Amino acid sequence: MEPVIPPYKLDPKKKSTVEQLEQAMPDLVKLIVHHTNNMMNDFELLDLFPVSARQPHQLQEYFTQWKKNPADMLKAPPSLVFAVIGQAKSDHRISELQETRLLEKMLARWAFMSSENRTHKNSVAITHALNAFINN
Repeated sequence: MEPVIPPYKLDPKKKSTVEQLEQAMPDLVKLIVHHTNNMMNDFELLDLFPVSARQPHQLQEYFTQWKKNPADMLKAPPSLVFAVIGQAKSDHRISELQETRLLEKMLARWAFMSSENRTHKNSVAITHALNAFINN
């Protein structure tokens, strides 16, 4: 990725500031990813984000699986759904319109399901009705 302003076009003071920030960045990243507190049950921030399970090849596999069995997507956590759909869009496997429509449907479903603490088991009829409503 190219910088917005090439370093050779910066005045010396700004160039020095950028260099200092670049030198400090690895330590800052370590500080952030290893941050913990009692509210996080002493987990580090890194533990709360499944980065290793969100690599492009894994997201692509989920998308392929969900195309074969769309019900699996309904059981996935929102963060995974967003990651998979974003990867599919990045890979040009879906259009911007498809991405938007899919996320609209999932957001509506998550909002509806959480509105009265509904569960997947007791929501099959509700989900069909909601899908019919969304698709009109």
